[in-house]
Amino acid sequence: MQQNDQQFCLEQVMGCDRRFGITRWYAPRESVAALVALYALLASLEKMLCEIRDETVFLAKWQWWHGELLGKDSGDSIHPITRQLHQTGCIERWNRADLQHLLDGYMRRRDPAPPIDAQQFIVQCEQTGRYPMSLELQLGHDRGVPQMDQWLSSMAVASGLFRLLRESTRGGGQRYWWLPMNSLAQFSISRRELLAGHNDGSHVVILARMMDIALGYHDRWQQGLVGSGGAEDEIRHWKRSHRHWLAQLLSMGRCLSRLRQMPMSRYRAEFFFNRPGDVWALWRGLKKLSV
Repeated sequence: MQQNDQQFCLEQVMGCDRRFGITRWYAPRESVAALVALYALLASLEKMLCEIRDETVFLAKWQWWHGELLGKDSGDSIHPITRQLHQTGCIERWNRADLQHLLDGYMRRRDPAPPIDAQQFIVQCEQTGRYPMSLELQLGHDRGVPQMDQWLSSMAVASGLFRLLRESTRGGGQRYWWLPMNSLAQFSISRRELLAGHNDGSHVVILARMMDIALGYHDRWQQGLVGSGGAEDEIRHWKRSHRHWLAQLLSMGRCLSRLRQMPMSRYRAEFFFNRPGDVWALWRGLKKLSV
């Protein structure tokens, strides 16, 4: 059964995030099974948000996941993902408050309040990206480093926008709800017009501005890590322990850089990270970070 659960989890991940097929090779061998289980959970929650249209069904599914993750012992799990999460020790090592925040985020994004301005947009991105990354960090065996909180905030903004973009391209919740209202007002464009493809030039500019903000935070954490390249042994060890996480972030940044130059109609294809040169660029990026 364990082998079947592992295969099921991997299939869920690859159906949502094909980048994982590349980035998992950078993970420590002893962490791969736990990472597959984590990313399978994230893929299932994203699928729940994006594909379930009926609100009653969505609420029932959300409550079911809440019970599976926070209300049951390992022996009571009936789902392949939760069985694998217990088998690999994920749930036992995770902070329950972070797991609750993760689930609450999917509930909030089902019926969200649009941000008023860029500052609220940044906060929303940070909240969306923080908890998936925090859960992955908790799977590591290191003690962490003093700079972690500062790096995590910058990393979470870019990661959060990437997730919000992917959810919107899949039709999750209210699509592109996270675009600031003052940016839409500046171009006299409604959200309905944006989704219908009207005023194409305006919505490309708005989305590009939001991606520029996220990419600025993406550059910020990279500069911090590069600057610590010659630091003490614990920082170098931390980088090596979290190569998969860093590979995920670098691949997100590369995808966002491409997306900002494209029309919305081509967004979906760019999330797969399968262009010629992507693997080489990822290897070079990790090398630059002294990983």
